[in-house]
Amino acid sequence: MIDSDWRQRLATDIVARGWATAAVFVLEICKPLGLLGGHALMLLQPLVGPSRRGGLDRWARLLQEPDEIESLIVCIESCDRSSSAVAGGKP
Repeated sequence: MIDSDWRQRLATDIVARGWATAAVFVLEICKPLGLLGGHALMLLQPLVGPSRRGGLDRWARLLQEPDEIESLIVCIESCDRSSSAVAGGKP
């Protein structure tokens, strides 16, 4: 299971950069192929330095579970709605 704080930070960063729509689109496409992508990241871990392995491990676990991908999509959409509401309230 993915750490919810990490998922929230990731969703917040995606929304802050204006990538919410594109990220949701790509994640929806990746759901059926997520297992293969997760395994590919696991295979790449030995090629990456030890400082980056923790991040790759999180991404691999995220991609391997369709429920995790869906929860990230929900988190992105929630962050996007709340940032739109805040931006819409400003003059």
